Amino acid sequence: MKKIWWLVFFCSLLLGCKKNPFDYRAKYTGEYVFSVHSVSWNIMQGVTLDTTYSHNGRVEIDSEENTILISNSAFIIYEDGTLEGEECKGEFESTKKISYSCNSGGLGGGSYHTVTGEKR
Repeated sequence: MKKIWWLVFFCSLLLGCKKNPFDYRAKYTGEYVFSVHSVSWNIMQGVTLDTTYSHNGRVEIDSEENTILISNSAFIIYEDGTLEGEECKGEFESTKKISYSCNSGGLGGGSYHTVTGEKR
């Protein structure tokens, strides 16, 4: 009877945890300083905004598989460090540097944002 309990105990230890001990997303997480260049335009007025600013943000692992949060925006991240988000594409150049750009708009106007970040 003791052998069966030990077998059940060890099986539950081995099968009970489904988490991957190494998550490739973890190496990119942390506090970052982001530099953002934003350009907005419309057909009637031309360029209405052209500015650059910086802000502090975080890169975190999201609960969705293969997804990270960059300052609370969700991105799919692939094992090679490339990123895809809603209207955005980019990459981690290293475990400490990120760059991506986002486009949005339609026939009458739009905006373009280029973001670079360095881990603090």
